Amino acid sequence: MDIIQLWEWQIPEAEIPDLVTRQRIGVINGLLYMPNPQMYDENLNTEEKLKIAETNSFVGRAQDLIVIVRRVPTGGKINIHKKFGFGDEDERSDRGQVRKMVNFALQQENINPQQCKVSILWTIGAQRFGNEWDVNIGNSHGSSGGSAIYLALLSALHQKPISRRVAATGALIMKEQKGIVNGQEIVLAPGTNLPIAGLREKTTACAEKGINHLVLSKYQTSPNLLVKKDEYNPSIKLTFEDYQTVIPPEIKEKMTVYWTKNIQELRELILGGKLS
Repeated sequence: MDIIQLWEWQIPEAEIPDLVTRQRIGVINGLLYMPNPQMYDENLNTEEKLKIAETNSFVGRAQDLIVIVRRVPTGGKINIHKKFGFGDEDERSDRGQVRKMVNFALQQENINPQQCKVSILWTIGAQRFGNEWDVNIGNSHGSSGGSAIYLALLSALHQKPISRRVAATGALIMKEQKGIVNGQEIVLAPGTNLPIAGLREKTTACAEKGINHLVLSKYQTSPNLLVKKDEYNPSIKLTFEDYQTVIPPEIKEKMTVYWTKNIQELRELILGGKLS
C-alpha cells in the first residue's frame, strides 16, 4: 500500500527518504491510539477476546510518518495519504485540518504554498506485511499527529535530520481557543501544541520500540495541565492525562521528553538540531 501510494503521487525513487538510517530527513515516529487488534484475532475464542476488551481495549503504536517536499515553479499541492482520516475537502475533517496546518507552516517559513508539493504518508512498513491490522491497516484519525507532521515538514524543508529514536504527538490548533491551567483561563493562540488522548498507551509503544526521546505538549504535564472546552460542544470539558501520574516510573526514567508550547518551540527543536 505504501508503494502504491507513492506511485500514485509520482514520487521519484530518488526522493523517497531512507527509513532505516539512524538519522532521517522528513521522517519521524508518529504515534497511533487504536483498538487492540487482538480483539479481532480469529485464533482467540470469544471469552479471550472479551477479557482483552475489558482490560486492554486500546493500544498505542509507533509508525513512520513521512513528509516529502518538492519545490515547483507553480501548481503547489498537498497530497495526504488516503488512509489519513476522513473528508478530504471539509476543512473541519482530519485531512482538512492537516491542509490548513501545512499551509500555515509554509507561510510561517515565508514559503509560497503554490511553489511546494507536499506529500504526507503514514507508512504501514514492510515489517508488517501480512499483519497490517497491527497498525489498523495504516488508518490514522484525529488531530494528534499535528506536531509530528509539522516536525517532519520542517525537517524536509530545511534538510535537518531526525533520529529514529524520536517520536512526537500533539494537536496543533489553527485558530484561537481558550483553556484553563491552574484554575486560570488562558488564551491558546494559533499554532499552540495541545495534549492528546492515549498518552499511556502511546508512551508504552515508544518504550517497546526503543524510542527514548518524545516530543509532547507542555500542557500535558503538571503543573501546566490543561482543561479545555470541546471546540464543537462547549458544554463538555476535556481533561487530559498527566504525564507525571499515568506513565510508569520505569518508562519515565528512560525517556527524554521535550515539552513544547507551540510551533515556535517545535521549530527550535528542529533548527537547533536537538532531535538529531
